[in-house]
Amino acid sequence: MHFRWHHQTTPSVVLASLIGDVSYEWPTIVSNSLLHTFMYPHFAGVWNAYPILIVLGAWQLIVGLSLSIYGIIVGCDGSFNAKLWGLLMYITYTIGYLNEHFHLVDRLRDFISTSRHDSKTL
Repeated sequence: MHFRWHHQTTPSVVLASLIGDVSYEWPTIVSNSLLHTFMYPHFAGVWNAYPILIVLGAWQLIVGLSLSIYGIIVGCDGSFNAKLWGLLMYITYTIGYLNEHFHLVDRLRDFISTSRHDSKTL
């Protein structure tokens, strides 16, 4: 899920940032490029870079979320709508990342389902 959503929506974030002249996106683009430098050899079976990918993925999300929040609060250059779009997308990427690696959404869904079932049996 994360990879499909992320790879389908990232072009819209980059385009909105370019058109909206968002001044702080370059660190996230560098982080994403570094991540993909390790990702392609990993998925090609050349070497196991999974531990590196986990760290770089988390780093990329921390950078993206932090700069998005900072840019909106401080009022960095660029379109507010483009900055807001970037922040919303980073939030969805973070949810996908956490679910993919730690199954948090699945666990929450199971917890809610169990809670509903338990309340009906009382």
